[in-house]
Amino acid sequence: MYRKIMDLIPGNIKESLKDTIFSIRYNKILKELRKNKAIKPKIYIIGAPEHGNLGDHAIMEAELKFLNNHFPDKSIIEIPYNMVFFKLEELIDLIDQKDIICVTGGGYMGSLWPRSEEFVRRIVSHFSDNKVIVFPQTAFYEMNSFKATEYLKSSVDIYNNHKDLTLTAREKNTFDLFEEYYDKSNNILTPDIGLYLDETDKMVEREGLLVCLRGDREKVTDTNILMNSVKQQAKEYNLGITYTDTVLDRPLFKKQREKYLQKKLNEFRTSKLVVTDRLHGMIFAVITSTPCIALDNKTGKVKGVYNWIKDQDYITLLNDVNHFEKEFKRLISLEDPMYNFEKVHRAFKPLLKSFSE
Repeated sequence: MYRKIMDLIPGNIKESLKDTIFSIRYNKILKELRKNKAIKPKIYIIGAPEHGNLGDHAIMEAELKFLNNHFPDKSIIEIPYNMVFFKLEELIDLIDQKDIICVTGGGYMGSLWPRSEEFVRRIVSHFSDNKVIVFPQTAFYEMNSFKATEYLKSSVDIYNNHKDLTLTAREKNTFDLFEEYYDKSNNILTPDIGLYLDETDKMVEREGLLVCLRGDREKVTDTNILMNSVKQQAKEYNLGITYTDTVLDRPLFKKQREKYLQKKLNEFRTSKLVVTDRLHGMIFAVITSTPCIALDNKTGKVKGVYNWIKDQDYITLLNDVNHFEKEFKRLISLEDPMYNFEKVHRAFKPLLKSFSE
């Protein structure tokens, strides 16, 4: 409904309306932050989502949990993503040099999502005297594109000029890229921060299949071929199919985050099996202990993150649909799958260490 209403509004009016709403919201946030400026030392986490991507909201929830668990003596403050574009000068005045700045994680560094790469650049270049820690990321540059390689060079110039920057990769390809090009930063490798959550409910009743597939530029799976396999297995096991997405077609703000995130996680934790090519479709299955068949996407981030949880026997990654039937039969017969929460959490030690180095 939100999208249909917005489509009726002319583009110039829509942008003007958005700018006005953002400005009012961010002025209120700044007013509150200025009131509390003198309170205990702070860690700012910049990039809180206000869009409908629930994977990004899960990342933010996990980052807040990580910081609150490990730094109870500090004030943890989240700053919305778009404030970097609307209120950068005000943020520069507000944030002290002794404050730590965290940049929210995800899969947006590189040439595929240029506005988000610009978001990171702005923080790194304008907060050169702060410790800056980028939470687990996937970075992807289309190396066969002259424009993308030039874009990478300009990022190198910015990141390598910061005196205290930690770049966290959530998979090996990104870590290797960081090591090759960003040789002045502290580069570390950890799981996707979404795996810091444990949303298992042992008492829940499970039924049916949940299908969560991409429809954007990162999609690589032939959906028709895949769905033929899904429907064939659903028929054989007399299972209903529910279709979902981890992206809502409406904005989602801080106050609404937990409600909508839990509603989506409940779709996963009440399903017998999930089929997905979305990274956070796979992660939502992992943290709810739900059997899952995952397929990779264009940037390779699903496969990269899968390497952290490949020993969790209720999750499998397929390169294509050739082994779909075999894995489906194995997973659908599993009894009491359970997330090995503690093992994955130990892999976040390099991230924790980066705060004290």
